[in-house]
Amino acid sequence: MQESKAIDVPRFAALQKFQTHAAKRIGFKTTHHVTALNNEYYANKPAELFRLNLANPLVCPLMSLYSEVCGPVSEFFHVQKMLVMDNDTLDQGQLMWADWEHAPQHHFYIKELASVQDGRFVIPLWFITAAGIESFDGLEVAHHSAHNHMIQEQTGNLHQNFLDLQVVGYQVNFHASSPAWLQQEYFVHFVSTSQYASSSEQMQVIADDTGPDNWHTRYDCLLEQEVVFRIIPHVLPADNPWQAEHCSHITGKGNHPCCRCEVGGTAAKCEQDINYEEFFTGGLQRTVEKTVSHICEQLLAACLGVQETIESLQTKTGIKDKTAQHWIDILVPMAHDMQQSHLHNVHLRQDDHKAIREEIKKEIQTELFSWLVRQPAHAFAALPALSLGDHYNVLLAVPRIDVHQDTPCELLHTHLLGTNMEWDKKSKELFSMQLWVSSIDGLTLTSVLSDYITRYPNSLLGKHFKVIQQLAVFQLYDEVCPPIIFDLWKATGELGAMLWEDLRILIANLLDIWALIDPAHIIVKQKLHVLSHVLEDVRRHGPTILYSTEIFECWNTNFRHCSIHLNHHTASHDIAQTLADTEHFKHQVSGGWWPLAEEDLDSQALTTVGTKTYVRAGENVRTFLCKHPQLQHQLCRVDPAILTPGKVAPQSVKKQHPAEWSVACGAHIVPLLTNYPSRTFSSSDAWIRCKDVIAQSQNICRDGSWIFYQETGTSTLLVRHISRILCHVLTNTAVVVVDRFLVNADWDTYFNMPILYRPDLAEPCLIYLTDIIFHFNAQHDCRKVQCKDHVDMAIALVHKPEQWYLINMHALQNAACIRDVLPHELTCPIPYIADRIAKHQEIAAALCITGPLKQVQAKAKAVETRARNKELKENEKTALLLHGQHSGST
Repeated sequence: MQESKAIDVPRFAALQKFQTHAAKRIGFKTTHHVTALNNEYYANKPAELFRLNLANPLVCPLMSLYSEVCGPVSEFFHVQKMLVMDNDTLDQGQLMWADWEHAPQHHFYIKELASVQDGRFVIPLWFITAAGIESFDGLEVAHHSAHNHMIQEQTGNLHQNFLDLQVVGYQVNFHASSPAWLQQEYFVHFVSTSQYASSSEQMQVIADDTGPDNWHTRYDCLLEQEVVFRIIPHVLPADNPWQAEHCSHITGKGNHPCCRCEVGGTAAKCEQDINYEEFFTGGLQRTVEKTVSHICEQLLAACLGVQETIESLQTKTGIKDKTAQHWIDILVPMAHDMQQSHLHNVHLRQDDHKAIREEIKKEIQTELFSWLVRQPAHAFAALPALSLGDHYNVLLAVPRIDVHQDTPCELLHTHLLGTNMEWDKKSKELFSMQLWVSSIDGLTLTSVLSDYITRYPNSLLGKHFKVIQQLAVFQLYDEVCPPIIFDLWKATGELGAMLWEDLRILIANLLDIWALIDPAHIIVKQKLHVLSHVLEDVRRHGPTILYSTEIFECWNTNFRHCSIHLNHHTASHDIAQTLADTEHFKHQVSGGWWPLAEEDLDSQALTTVGTKTYVRAGENVRTFLCKHPQLQHQLCRVDPAILTPGKVAPQSVKKQHPAEWSVACGAHIVPLLTNYPSRTFSSSDAWIRCKDVIAQSQNICRDGSWIFYQETGTSTLLVRHISRILCHVLTNTAVVVVDRFLVNADWDTYFNMPILYRPDLAEPCLIYLTDIIFHFNAQHDCRKVQCKDHVDMAIALVHKPEQWYLINMHALQNAACIRDVLPHELTCPIPYIADRIAKHQEIAAALCITGPLKQVQAKAKAVETRARNKELKENEKTALLLHGQHSGST
């Protein structure tokens, strides 16, 4: 109220009344749903959430409506799935284009005849963007004068020949949504949660709002008019257990443990050469049609009342649908009871009446299946077949979604959580100490927390695994872990900072090292086999970071905040309602539009579209979000900082100690740039130290940062280590004092990383601020100079003064930039095994011998454990009886 400069502040009840009224006018409310399993939950419908996005001026400009066909693949609208030109894909893509600035009422549609500026006739097939220009791919139509009719002719390669839809001298620019925005929780919307309904059950509300024929109406704040839209999902990011449920898969409990392909079989079959190789390359792709067929087969088998048959089918195929299992558990006892009542006649039990018994069972099966079709009662629609969502997974029929191909490998739960190992416990203290002194400059880390990582290895989060992935390899050399385990850590780190063209080799190295350590691990550890599908996912969906669920994991904090004051009786409703109110507030303070009631037509910030009038909050409310970082922090929305290359940030006034050049430079005397452009300095001028400087890549570089810089007018990039950032007191002119380092011609064969060394006679020098390209992370080569000899277990690890460093090739930040500037021979991955197939065959041959032996030992151990547990229970029972007898006698 103080911000709005109000004089007469209304009562709190009046504020609540206004908020309730505004929320009602926005038209977004929580809805109640009942699943086929009679589980209840509440949801905020996706279409309503998307309506708010279109009317939100902070979100709508970031949306991309067309696929991009030129340039690198870095977003969802660049990927292979979006560029398929089959008939179904075209009909489910963008159907219309218009020049909204010059001719907004002139609409072009796909598969309709149109003309272009030069008089030709064309039929657009899809609308795209090519090099940032909105274009279309289509057919050119030629006129045949002899027969006076139209014929269609291909214009050539449709991926290269684009016809710009534009008026004279005008081109519509393409606006890409930045990944920096998508990684903010402001753009994450809550749909539903439930203590009882599974994720596949809750997917019904998403299926109801999506599809090519499900159109919705909403006001578009950019076009300032109402538009119709539809929601067609493309990808299902989730962790591995949820993805298995979305695919109706049994996880690792079946003979085919992968929800993406049909790899596997019996234990003996998995150990054979061909089948074992498929765990590294992927097996036959699963299809939705085949999955539905397996589910229907199980439901029909359930109508015969034999549980063993169903379990055998599930184990054999790897398909176990959660919704279908609910009906199977009902059908099996029903069929058993009906068979008992119909086949109680003694004569029918004789062998010569076997055909009659089978006929009765078939009739019971048909009757039960007919009953199943009419279930559940609250959703019965007299369909002649099974109903999606009511009898099995609704995702199996969502348009443009193939659950087996569109559940991509999730980076956090597969790579970071699934492939790392514990370090040697005997060296845990040394590992923690070495990890603590590691440099994090040039990494996307704020701290190391090495003590927590080593103390609670089974309670680590994604941020802890990122620390391990980027830094652990520098602490695990020599006696800390065996050589083969160290090779595994190297392969894990290299894969974490992967390049697309190197992805195949990096994944192969990781899987091969695991096979050498434990040949059966890839069979029983599903997370390893999932990595074999990463190449398919990158081609189909783009970089794995796009569908990482780490941002959703961070969003779980909101659930905890919503559940603090709940009575936990209707958690689904209360959480959904609370987050719906948050959406209302977020929409209002963001300047979003909503339809206005007739009694509120005195508002100033409104616009009229047709018969509806739309309004938004006043200017003071709309600007409040941009001016107050605290509210931005609460809503988890921050504008990506636009940093000016070469700009420096001075230290606080209390820390500023002006000094002459010779003192400000520190221990080394650096010649002063007396001929600095448009500046003249004296050795007696005062200089102060600065906190940081902005590189061309908008990296923030500080004292101690490693940088690549390029001198003005040259093409050579050099490595430097920042010593001081100094600023002239009078002119505010800043310079950077750096130490000279060179990249060695050969890489370190132990770590597989480039080497940095300081020449003997190299003196510090000055560089211009604008010449800094980007920063990177480097670690002191403690193994080469034997820093462990200086370890004081009571204090910390002390680095020796020798200037040998390694460029951290496991770092996630600027991984592509480092590989661009360094020679290819210093960064290219090397296959760990030259002839992989031959080695896999050798491993499989040994596994065929050791595998059955381990199975026999495991069974014998299980029998021994059961016998021991039985004996313990009997001893406990005997002790209780003796205690009771003793108590009775006393």
